[in-house]
Amino acid sequence: MDEELKEHLTDESQWLRLLYMVLFVIIFQLVEGVVTIVWVIQFLWVIISGSRNQNLLSLGSKLTAYARDILAFLTYCSSTKPFPFADWPEGVVVEQRAAAPESTQPPETPSAPDDS
Repeated sequence: MDEELKEHLTDESQWLRLLYMVLFVIIFQLVEGVVTIVWVIQFLWVIISGSRNQNLLSLGSKLTAYARDILAFLTYCSSTKPFPFADWPEGVVVEQRAAAPESTQPPETPSAPDDS
């Protein structure tokens, strides 16, 4: 057991990963700051113009994907190092449909099979 522990403690790849993890924690904090700026500007844009800014949507989507990649690396869900050691992730803007207006009539319930 002691040999196994010593082997794990002297595994250079894990110590190197720790250095990368510290780097990506710092980068993640920067990404959080940029995301805050993006959502504040997007909010103001929507309030003023009534529509969303497509460039900010694209940037927000890419930052979301990048943050996901960083978190996957930090939590050992992925062994792939994020950007700048990999390609910048492509974001996907998810459109949400507007809620349908509620009907004043109750929803139809399926009728019971005819026993005759």
